[in-house]
Amino acid sequence: MKNITISEFEYNQLLFTIEQLREQLTKFKSQKNNNKKTHKSVVQRLHGVLTMPEGFDEKQILQDGILKKYLSNVSF
Repeated sequence: MKNITISEFEYNQLLFTIEQLREQLTKFKSQKNNNKKTHKSVVQRLHGVLTMPEGFDEKQILQDGILKKYLSNVSF
């Protein structure tokens, strides 16, 4: 490993940058934890049963959607 010599000014700038990154990381982690709590409560509240119309075919709806997406990306 090579030794690198830097000035005191550059060293202080590096320390300042590291401290700023540490603060941003702490803020990011706290925001991430807050978002997880919010999402969990929303997901926990979403539950129930839907009544679908007679003759509803989810496979056909998925096939139509995939075909529509495929055809929109194909140029003739």
